[in-house]
Amino acid sequence: MTVSIQVSAIASSAGNLITVCRSCAGSDALLSDIEELCAQVQNLGAPVIGGCLNHCSEGPNCAIDSQVLYRNRTFEKSLEVVRHSLGGSEPLVPDDVLRRIQLKSDAMRSMECGPDQNMAKAEELLTVAIHLELESPSADCKVHRRWLCDLRSLRARVRASAALGDFDGALSDLGDILVEQPESAHTFLEKAKLLRRAKRPNDALNCLTKALELGEKLSISEDGLDSKSFSPQECTWIRSSIESLKDVIALGDAAEGNSSAEDSGDGSGRWKVVKITGMSVDTCIYHLENSPPAEPHPYPKDAWHISVRFGAASRDYTPISNALDWERGRLDLLVKTYVDGEVTRKFATLQPFKVSQGSCWVPMVTVPKLTLTLPNLQEGMQLQSGCRQDSSLPTGRPETSQIGIVVGGTGVVPALQILREVAKGIDGAFGSVCKAVLVYASRRACDVLALDELRAVEASAPGRIVVWHTLTDHREDSGARDLEAQDASTRFSQGLSSLPCRHRFFTSFWKPFVTESVPLRTGLGEEAGLRGRPTAAMLGALLPKPGEGVRTLVSGPPQMWDDVREMLFSLGHLDASLVELKSLSAEQIAGGACSGDSKLAGEKFVVKPPSPKQGGEFADVEERIQAAHAVAVNDDALRRKSASAVAQVAVQAKVSTVATTAIGSDKSPCWQDAWWKGTGGWSADAWRNSEDRAWKTAKWN
Repeated sequence: MTVSIQVSAIASSAGNLITVCRSCAGSDALLSDIEELCAQVQNLGAPVIGGCLNHCSEGPNCAIDSQVLYRNRTFEKSLEVVRHSLGGSEPLVPDDVLRRIQLKSDAMRSMECGPDQNMAKAEELLTVAIHLELESPSADCKVHRRWLCDLRSLRARVRASAALGDFDGALSDLGDILVEQPESAHTFLEKAKLLRRAKRPNDALNCLTKALELGEKLSISEDGLDSKSFSPQECTWIRSSIESLKDVIALGDAAEGNSSAEDSGDGSGRWKVVKITGMSVDTCIYHLENSPPAEPHPYPKDAWHISVRFGAASRDYTPISNALDWERGRLDLLVKTYVDGEVTRKFATLQPFKVSQGSCWVPMVTVPKLTLTLPNLQEGMQLQSGCRQDSSLPTGRPETSQIGIVVGGTGVVPALQILREVAKGIDGAFGSVCKAVLVYASRRACDVLALDELRAVEASAPGRIVVWHTLTDHREDSGARDLEAQDASTRFSQGLSSLPCRHRFFTSFWKPFVTESVPLRTGLGEEAGLRGRPTAAMLGALLPKPGEGVRTLVSGPPQMWDDVREMLFSLGHLDASLVELKSLSAEQIAGGACSGDSKLAGEKFVVKPPSPKQGGEFADVEERIQAAHAVAVNDDALRRKSASAVAQVAVQAKVSTVATTAIGSDKSPCWQDAWWKGTGGWSADAWRNSEDRAWKTAKWN
C-alpha cells in the first residue's frame, strides 16, 4: 500500500489527487510534467510524492486515488494522467505554454541515465525552451522568471555532464541565475561543484563558503526551515567539502591530471567492482567503487535502496554499506544469485577490477531511493518537492520506542540498516532510548548472511539491540551437515554450469565462509539456539509486547508477511503498528519462478509447527524458546550475549598471529613443529575430531 501525504492546498472536488512514485527511473520528468500542468489548471492541486507502487519495471508510475497508471514515459502520457484526474476533461493550457512544458519534459527524458541518454539533444531542447521563454510577452512575470531559472539550471547540468564537458557554458548559465537570484544558496552550491570539477579549487572554496553562509542565514531568519535553506546533513557535507578543498589547495593537488577534483555527479551511472566476498554457496557481497558523488546523500537518516539495471532488466537492492560510504564513493551490495535470475546471473559474471578490467562494471546504478522514513517507519513517504515538514505538526504516530523485526534470507539487509540507525543512539533517527529485537530465520548455519555485521551492531548497543537466529533445517550431526552443504554447493554450481566466465567467489564445501570471530553459536540460549520457522510462541517470547510506540517490521518472501502478520495479530499487535519491508516487486511476485530473481523461485515460506526429526532433532523447540526468553528478560544476560561473540575477536586474532608467525617463519612447518602438534596448534586428536571444518581455513590460509 502506498503511503502519501499532502502538504499543499487540496484540489477542489473537480480534480483528483495525483500521487507520483518517486522510486521509478524517469520519475523526475513525470513529476515535473505533472507539477507544471497542474499549475496551469485552477481546479488541480500540486501532485504529491508517494512511496513505491511495486511496479518499478513498468515505471514511471503514478496513482489517482487507488488506481495505478503505468509506463508514463512520454509527455503525452503525462497529459493523459491529468485528463484522468479531471475525469476525462481536457486541461485548458495555452499552446505556447504547453510547448515550453513539453520541451523541458523531452529534455529531462533525454538526460536520464540509460541506453537512450542524449545530452546533446537535451541541450538543444533546453536552449529552444529558454529562447521561447525570453521572447514571451510575460517574460518579466515572477512565475516566468522562476521558470527561466529552472531551465538554465537544467541546461547547466547538461553542459557540465561527462558527455559534453562544457564547464564554461554551465558556469555562464549559473551566473545568469545568480543575477536574477543573488541570494540563492543552492545555486552557489551548484557553482562550487562545477568549479571543483573544472579544477578551480580556490573559486570553488569561495562559492562553498558563500553557499553555507546563505543557507545558514536563511534557516535562522525564517520561521522553521525554509525551502531555500540547507538541511543539517547538507550543512555537514558542505563543511566537510570545504575542509577537503582547503587540503587540496594546501597540498597543491589541483594540478592538471590529478583526480582529486573528480566526482561522479549525482552518483548514478557505472560503478566498478573492486572486490567480491563470498558469503554462502549462492550469495556474495559485491564491493563497488566510483568517484565520490558531488551531492550529499539524500536520505542519511532514513532507510534507502538503489536500483541496478542490466539492459532492460532492473532490480532493487538495499546496500549493506552506509550513507557515509556512498558519499565516499563506496557501495557494497549483498546479492543472492538465482540459477535462472535475469539480473543476478549478470552479477555472477562480474570480476574484480584487478582480475578483469572489462568485466568489472555494473553498467547502471541509480541514485539512492527512499525505502522508509525514520523514525516513523512510514513506507516511501516524502514531502512534496520543495517543501519541508513542520516539526510541530502531528505525525499521527507515537514516538517509536521499541522495534521488533522478523526477517528471512536477504531480507536481513534492510533490517541491518534499521538496526544501525538504532545503534547510533542520540545521533540516530530513533534517539537514545529506542530498543530493537531481530529474529532472523535461515535454513542452516551456513545460510546466515551478514553475521559479522549483525554481531557488530548488537555489540555497539549492548542491551538495546538483540539478534536471535532460528535455524529451520539444522543438523546437529556434523557429518550430516557436511553432506548437506556439499550437496547444496554442487547443485548450485551445476545450475550455473552453462553461464560463461562466471566468477569463483561463491563459497563451497571446501571453501566455506569464515567469520571474523567465532562460528555461529547454536547451543541452548545462544544466538542461534532457536529451531524451526518463526511461530507465535517464539515471537511472543522474544519480540517487544504490543503497546504505544512499539512497531514491528517483517522482511522476506510474501507468504512470510501474511503468516507472520497473523501471528502478530494473535499476540495483540495492531495492523497500524506493522510494516512490511517488501523483498520483491510486484512483477517478481507475479512472475514466480519464471522471474528467476524471486525468492519464490527457491522456496515458498509456509509456517507450520516444527515436527521432531529423526534422532530427536527439534524435539526441544519449546525448551530452546524458554532458554532464549530467559536471556531476553535479563538485562545482564543480554549484555553478556551481545559482547560474547565480539569478545572472541581478540582471541581469534591472537591465534591467527601465532599461526601466521609459524607459517611465515624461515623454516617451513613440519609435523614435528610445536605449532602443528602442540597445545597451541593442531594435535592428531584435534585433526580427527574437528567438526566444523575450520581446520581447512586455519591451516591453509
